[in-house]
Amino acid sequence: MKQADTQAKAVKRRLPPARSPEEREDQLVGLAMDEAERLLLDGKAPASLINKLIDLGTIKAKLELEKTRSEIRLQQAKTDTLESAQRMEELYANAIKAFKSYETGVQED
Repeated sequence: MKQADTQAKAVKRRLPPARSPEEREDQLVGLAMDEAERLLLDGKAPASLINKLIDLGTIKAKLELEKTRSEIRLQQAKTDTLESAQRMEELYANAIKAFKSYETGVQED
């Protein structure tokens, strides 16, 4: 009886529409984790599910995730640096044009 109630609740539960593909992915991952939890609690989880959950909880997996996040931050910093350098080049070019116009008294376009 308890299992039937749990399944009925799962069927009735509707999620609001996702506003982006990332949000939809998060919703589906959440549902999958809920189902994994239900299977574990009912003692019906397959060995592959248990092994995958153990892998996700290991220190190695957490370190790999942190490394990936660090690489993303580093890449963003490099992108920001390049954009800043391009802005500086533009400012220098404009300053040089302004100085030349002061020297000659003629403005360049």
